[in-house]
Amino acid sequence: VVAAGLAERCQVQLAYAIGVAQPVSVRVDTFGTGTMSDAELEEKVNRVFDLRPTAIINRLDLRRPIYRQTAAYGHFGRSDLDLSWERTDRVEALEDYIAKDMGFEGTYAVSGQTYSRKIDYFILSVLSGIAQSASKFANDVRLLSHLKEVDEPFEKGQVGSSAMAYKRNPMRSERICSLARLVICNGENPAITAATQWFERTLDDSANRRISIPESFLAIDGILNLYGNVISGMTVYPYVIDKHLKEELPFMATENILMYCVERGGDRQALHERIRELSVESAKSIKLCGKANDLLERILSDSAFNLTKKELDDIVNVDNFVGLAPKQTEDFCQNVLAPAIEGAGFSQEDFTVKV
Repeated sequence: VVAAGLAERCQVQLAYAIGVAQPVSVRVDTFGTGTMSDAELEEKVNRVFDLRPTAIINRLDLRRPIYRQTAAYGHFGRSDLDLSWERTDRVEALEDYIAKDMGFEGTYAVSGQTYSRKIDYFILSVLSGIAQSASKFANDVRLLSHLKEVDEPFEKGQVGSSAMAYKRNPMRSERICSLARLVICNGENPAITAATQWFERTLDDSANRRISIPESFLAIDGILNLYGNVISGMTVYPYVIDKHLKEELPFMATENILMYCVERGGDRQALHERIRELSVESAKSIKLCGKANDLLERILSDSAFNLTKKELDDIVNVDNFVGLAPKQTEDFCQNVLAPAIEGAGFSQEDFTVKV
């Protein structure tokens, strides 16, 4: 028990009854030094060790004559003799049983009073990764909310801004970003702690990890709850998205227009320069005068391109710009997301948030 690191001191008392092989009582006393309660240790000792008298005799090879060697200096604490009761060959069996009983697959091959503090870093790195993804998502929602393309859930009577009554600030996404920043920064704590330990371990790790680790788990719990709430109750505005797409599509389509005209025998350098000039003129009209994007009309009326309206409409068809995105999205949802959440049984009620 001591060799396995389960206690600094340990006394085991056994009581037997005549005619009964197994002990009728097993009492473990660690004098307050155990890593678990004495009652728990008693159960583990009973499971791992065969405490029948015959088993003890055979295990410790007590029938061999060793009286002369032990007559002087006693029977215990002797490193000069190969005494069976001084062996620690049952440490691994005891550790393995305790680990499995607690739900772990195994134990660390080498550990002292504590495991390596790099383990804390690995754990918080996973939490930091979750926080990074959540923060990226929440930032995008905040930007799209500003563009009025999406809204996160908004409760009846919720106040979006204490100053401006009309506002609907994306408060949930803002909270996700705020909490994520805490978790990401906390990820540095165990890295520094692991790097600055003296020899096996110094006690300056304790106060830090008692804050950084539990706070990170609590913050991630809040982040995921907010994350699920935003996703399950988000409102998307297709007409606003379409409006913004039409405002930017003419600029996005210039390369396709250029390549189409070059394939028909146009001079690439001359056409490129003409598109650049028209794009600058159109952008200036938008920015200085607040006018709609008229780049396509400018190109259509320019003889350098010699395009019909049907040709230009075919070139700027939205379907020409999405590539494999729809299929990739479907494949990702089916092959990656679905297996990950299968059996989780999430429902909208799981992500209730009061703002």
